[in-house]
Amino acid sequence: MIYSDKDFEGMLLNVYPHKLGTDLFKKFPILDKYSEFKLEKKSARFNERVIRYVVYSFDRNSPLTTIDDVLERRFEAIKLAGFDLNKGIPAEVDMFVKSLNSDINNMVIRYCIIQSNTDYMVLVTYEDALFKELARLLNFDTDDEDNVEKKKEIIDNIVKLRTQINSIRSDMLSNNVDMFLSKSLTDFSEAKRIDLSPEAYAKMLKSWNNVSKYYKEAMKHK
Repeated sequence: MIYSDKDFEGMLLNVYPHKLGTDLFKKFPILDKYSEFKLEKKSARFNERVIRYVVYSFDRNSPLTTIDDVLERRFEAIKLAGFDLNKGIPAEVDMFVKSLNSDINNMVIRYCIIQSNTDYMVLVTYEDALFKELARLLNFDTDDEDNVEKKKEIIDNIVKLRTQINSIRSDMLSNNVDMFLSKSLTDFSEAKRIDLSPEAYAKMLKSWNNVSKYYKEAMKHK
């Protein structure tokens, strides 16, 4: 696709006119406020390109939002971000494009929160309400026939809340959401809601390690 500078002017962080190698943290100081934008174990070159990818793929005013297919949009963002694809798509890039890298998923989520903080607050509120309704259901006395209607009301509330939560997630992530990114958003909001114990954090990290192992195994049989 062919783009012009004007196509990107509405983006929250317009990285398009800045050549590769630009220090985006100096150009856009807001990035320095959030740890999610700093990939500590990666080179500055890789980090810069990932930030570009996130902006191109998930900014609500990116011209790439006209691409309905999620993966097609993301791979177009990869090209714009400056990743070298001459020898094919590196496995590391393929993984984060498919939302299989939790650190980069968190960068995506942080960027989307910055551009739509109200949506995030509504999301957390709805998730809290969902957890409370689930707790009510688990503690419900199913042997009491008089409570049948009340139980049905709780189940209806849960269904409605799940539908609303999925809709908010889709809007917040610029209709660019998949199963693993949705999981990351749940993990992210849960971690911010409560102070995770070391055991809970280890369990969350282990689940993402299992995702990576699954991907590597799948690639062997591709």
